[in-house]
Amino acid sequence: MRRTGLLYAASMTILLSGVAAAQAALPQMCGRWKGTADIVVNWTKARTLPVEIAIAADDRVTGKIGDATILNGRFRANRGWLGRALHVKTDWIIDGRLEGPIIAAENVVRDEVMMPLDWKGSGFEGGIATSGSKIGEGDTMVLTARVVLRRAPDMVVCHG
Repeated sequence: MRRTGLLYAASMTILLSGVAAAQAALPQMCGRWKGTADIVVNWTKARTLPVEIAIAADDRVTGKIGDATILNGRFRANRGWLGRALHVKTDWIIDGRLEGPIIAAENVVRDEVMMPLDWKGSGFEGGIATSGSKIGEGDTMVLTARVVLRRAPDMVVCHG
């Protein structure tokens, strides 16, 4: 009996891991996106950041946030049906590493970024949060911003 339960659990793990590896981005979400992020924190002189990203059919994300380049960016689902019903989290999230300063003029450098996003029919709305501390001085704190991304005019929707 116990062996059957372990075999069932192992089978479900294998099946579910295959589901998790499925493409997250819908075809209409693939492509180049641009926007201007409104910085929420009060410790930067800059009040906006240019944002330009590209979502590939295999969920890879490249682009720039401010002056920093996104490395190893991934687009993935951020919640399931229960989270959606309870209005917890956003539908999608982009995470990745950052190379270079996010605000070069102020020497603001962060290692990682997360962009929780909701799909609003023809674009994304959400936020940007970098790595950093929640308290302390601006040179170590999380940088947060609100962002709206619209399709870059020269982009064609890709198909997976």
